[in-house]
Amino acid sequence: MEVSLLSFVILVKKKPKSFQSGSQVKIVQAGELSEVEGTVITWGLIKNMPKATRVLNHPEQVERALNKRYMSQCLRINRIPLTLSEEELPEWTKLYVVDVFDLIIWRVRELYYGERESHDLFYWNKEAGYLNQTGEPNSELERVGRLAQRTIYSLGLDFGQVVIIRDQDNHLVVHNVRPYPHLGRSGFQVLSEVLEVLEERREINGKLFLGADPEFMLREARTKKMLPASSFFARQGIVGCDNYAIRHNGPYYPLAELRPLPAVEPKELVEGIKEIMKRALMLVPYRNVQWLAGSMPFAGLAIGGHIHFSPIWPSTELLHVLDTYLTIPVMLLENSKTAQARRRRYGFLGDFRWKSHGGFEYRALSSWLISPNIAEAILALARVVVMEYHNLLQRPLLSLRFQHSFYVHEKEAFLSLLPSLRADLSSTKTYQNYADKLDYLFSMLEEGKRWNEQRDIRQAWGLSIPQKQYHIF
Repeated sequence: MEVSLLSFVILVKKKPKSFQSGSQVKIVQAGELSEVEGTVITWGLIKNMPKATRVLNHPEQVERALNKRYMSQCLRINRIPLTLSEEELPEWTKLYVVDVFDLIIWRVRELYYGERESHDLFYWNKEAGYLNQTGEPNSELERVGRLAQRTIYSLGLDFGQVVIIRDQDNHLVVHNVRPYPHLGRSGFQVLSEVLEVLEERREINGKLFLGADPEFMLREARTKKMLPASSFFARQGIVGCDNYAIRHNGPYYPLAELRPLPAVEPKELVEGIKEIMKRALMLVPYRNVQWLAGSMPFAGLAIGGHIHFSPIWPSTELLHVLDTYLTIPVMLLENSKTAQARRRRYGFLGDFRWKSHGGFEYRALSSWLISPNIAEAILALARVVVMEYHNLLQRPLLSLRFQHSFYVHEKEAFLSLLPSLRADLSSTKTYQNYADKLDYLFSMLEEGKRWNEQRDIRQAWGLSIPQKQYHIF
């Protein structure tokens, strides 16, 4: 029995023939190693596991994902459309076969039911270090990719293959999930190249920058009616409108969005947000036009507090840590009724997008613009979580019980976790840099305090509210 010091060991039941191992990647058969100081990738339902620093596709999660009943229940909780019909598909049904590895979509194939030959739509390009598209831009492929990512992530897997079809209503739905698809020699070769690129981009090199584009909405004080952001703000600029549009009698854009410059320190980012709010006040100089934050100030109109991180790529591990150590505390501050309504379409677990700045946007949070103290505390918590994510080990949201409680906003299910989450965080070095702000946040949670989504946030941010009145015609 050996000890491996390689960055990645792919553990299989049977090695593919003639595989060329990379400098940091090796394929071995189960039972050959007793300990791995790097990452073990289990390709198959492996029983004889070595000790490892990190495991991708833990055998426990693989076994669960192979259970059709569990898969169906999990995807239903996470609002992922699924069909597991055992009946044969109609002839010429188009299938998308999507290979995902640690959030990277490294291959998408298209074929028709009954055919053996598939057509590559996406493939991995080692030199560029990202997926290239072999055809014309196609928004359907983007939707297919995101659906596959969400499916693998929700099942607690780090990689796998997702088969997606269109149902009888022409909606994209998951048809099958394979936690360890057959790859063959060429597939493992491509995977080894993916791993070596990921190894370079998953750590923070230099300073971690935080960015944000938090949203808010406008309300006329007397009538309580929503006022579209596009009545006051341009689409673009440091204060503008989110892309969501209402087409009835429009289009008009209901959501306002702040776009501060990124910063290393949460305090600096909050100061940038306040300066933009002062500019926004010059465009909405009315006493009776209130500014609202939170989850859903108006029925059917959800808002978010997306946070950007760079230069670091996301991973399944990092997203699980953000869900647990950032989103759970923020959830406990929210209004349960509006937060539950928001999560029917937005703010799902692991919600992220790649960004051109070389990092990613974490999208699970509602708008934390409630007050500058809350905003700075949440941004400080986000920074601590990303800086220390290798040391934060709890994963309660792998449990279907906790996933369900998250989406229906049963806060009581998470209150018992709060002391241990706080203990994990406070034991880290980075926490001590922001202890005053984070202690303030956790004290609020422990005292059962919640934010008030109906309060005009201009007051909390110390903005000088003008006397001029806005008249609705």
